[in-house]
Amino acid sequence: MAGIGFQLKKKLLPGTLTGVMQGYGYAAMISSGPWIISIVSLAILGVLLTAGGFTQELDLFFVFITHIYGASLILTGPVQMVMTRFAADQHFKKDEGTVFPALMTSLAVTSFWAGMLALPVFLLLTEGALVFRLSSAFFFVILCCIWMTTVFLTSLKDYNAVLRSFAVGYAISFSCAWCCAVLFGGEVTMLRYV
Repeated sequence: MAGIGFQLKKKLLPGTLTGVMQGYGYAAMISSGPWIISIVSLAILGVLLTAGGFTQELDLFFVFITHIYGASLILTGPVQMVMTRFAADQHFKKDEGTVFPALMTSLAVTSFWAGMLALPVFLLLTEGALVFRLSSAFFFVILCCIWMTTVFLTSLKDYNAVLRSFAVGYAISFSCAWCCAVLFGGEVTMLRYV
């Protein structure tokens, strides 16, 4: 989120309480918007699937989702910190040509390590149908890559586009997960949420 302070100064109305509140609201949506969108979409999905009678599959789904989100943030957190600083420095030096190769390299390394961790854990150490365990492993890898991509997207300074893309992505995931759970059962919920 490097450089967000400069963007916030443009949004503030100097010396007014309304300006300060707008600035803090804007900062909250930029920094936490994607997480808020994911939490709200998962909460609504849980309510709809509970009403549909998928209680047992839903419990397993939310346990896996919680652990996948936490583990993916722990795995990618240190790399995110380094890459955020790198992207901000390159933007400051006006050397954006090195940012895309760094993104591709970090995605390749992240995908490799996330896959090496997720496949054995989800295939050998967890319960559930094979399709559920495989889709959980793939979801872990994809989520790790999303966290890494988000770091680089924020360096573009188009925070509203990042927030909109998360909203559209979660709306599509939510719709697919709900439709597939209704049509094919709760075990495919994770596959469609990916």
